Amino acid sequence: MLWFLSSMAVALPDLSKPHHTQLRSPQDAAVVVGIEDYFQLPDVPGARADAVLIADLLAETRGIPRSRIRVLTDGASREQILAAVDEAAALAPGAAVWLYFAGHGAASPSTGERLLLGDDARPDLAVFELRAVAVSELVDRLTAGGASAILLLDTCYTGLSRSGDPLFGKRFAIPSAMASPSPSALIWTATSPGEWSGTLAGTDHGAFTWAVAGALRGWADADADDTVDAAEASAWVSDALSTLQVTDQHPVLEASDPGAWVLTRGRLEPAPELHPEAITPSDDYLAGLEAVAAKQAELTRAHAERTEAAIARDQAEATAEWERLRAIEGADPTTALQGFQAFLGRWSDHTVSVDGVDEPAPILEVDHARERVRRIALALAIPGQGIEPPLVPVPELPGRWTDATGAVFRRRELYPLVAATSPVCAEQVRYERRSRAAAGVMWSTIFGGALVGASLLVSDPQLTTTTNATGDSEISSIGPMGIAGFSVMTAGVVGGIAVPLAMIGGVDGSVDGFEPCLRQATEPR
Repeated sequence: MLWFLSSMAVALPDLSKPHHTQLRSPQDAAVVVGIEDYFQLPDVPGARADAVLIADLLAETRGIPRSRIRVLTDGASREQILAAVDEAAALAPGAAVWLYFAGHGAASPSTGERLLLGDDARPDLAVFELRAVAVSELVDRLTAGGASAILLLDTCYTGLSRSGDPLFGKRFAIPSAMASPSPSALIWTATSPGEWSGTLAGTDHGAFTWAVAGALRGWADADADDTVDAAEASAWVSDALSTLQVTDQHPVLEASDPGAWVLTRGRLEPAPELHPEAITPSDDYLAGLEAVAAKQAELTRAHAERTEAAIARDQAEATAEWERLRAIEGADPTTALQGFQAFLGRWSDHTVSVDGVDEPAPILEVDHARERVRRIALALAIPGQGIEPPLVPVPELPGRWTDATGAVFRRRELYPLVAATSPVCAEQVRYERRSRAAAGVMWSTIFGGALVGASLLVSDPQLTTTTNATGDSEISSIGPMGIAGFSVMTAGVVGGIAVPLAMIGGVDGSVDGFEPCLRQATEPR
């Protein structure tokens, strides 16, 4: 079958000769990086050829002057890449700065951020990040002077090389795409998160790079308007890779408005007809794919085994802690309650971090600990007296509750039980207590001010009254003591309002309420 495909094969279009579109972009600048021979990491086959292809494309098809295109290949370190990026950004304020990268990528084990690896990256998870360049840092530097940034990244972040070799011996965290693409940056990556970026059989190039170069020659001009925008290019590249049976990588374009990004225009090249049989995979290529699949499966199995071991270790630790708490529960319920609450804080929604990936690790005793907290809180709610659920309101006694034994409890006696239910219920209790105290202050201030003020008023020796035409008595004159009495009464009314507001101001009263919290604390779960 392979011999038949080879004999019937139609050669893929040759991209070695650049296509001239007559487009001129004298204000643009570019940095092209293709690192094929890494010092301590596996090689990246075709990366140098990719860099040459893209440099020619930007110069002849996009029309960027050669003097404004910086090409870095083997030996390009983090410092050299950043220096070239800063230089290009300074050359093109307000224009477009292009960055192409073919080489190794990875994801930060600590944050999952996408990284590009310089030539001097070491296969050591403890230090490699220091020699890498974050994609977000490149975007910031490229756009710092007001330029628009276009990043073409033929790499992946799985920790595998183009040939499928693991870079670090273990699986990496898989990065996610940018949540909110920058309006001044377009990032086009060769793969979706977790996929492997490989070469295109029958060419000397990465599959993504070959397809992008074809799109920018004009093959992606779907509406025949002599312009290729990012939306057209992305759609064409995805279709082309699918047609050529490249099914293990799906490029991702990140841009706030892809249709607004014009990548090329002018005298464009008509799109060729692509055929699946144009790819003539060799035995080595097929063997490489099988090796990649085997290595991925091996890494997945190893990750699963390490995850299982980590979960078992933590579950054993949680079980031992649970047994210690149960041992002291009968002798010291107060200490046990604090211990169970701390147990929940530590082990609820527990995860283990394995190879930079957080995996859920359920602890079986968590549900039991929640029930123990509820039961101990019931027993300790009222010192010296337990509660037998359920608690129900007493209709003829507002603010009173009775339990199964017939014991009657006042609302304030149940505050400790409600407060122990949840932080929201504890806030409800604090709010109610402050509100009750504020009400007491309000009425005390109002009545106290009225009493003192009235006493001063009637004691005023200069106070005289007269009878008006309707026969009512009214004050005709008043002395300093009477004025002071009126002032005290006014101050009592104002203070009766202001002081309580100051006491309860800022407290969020939008909580579940006392009765729902009480039911939550006493009803069986």
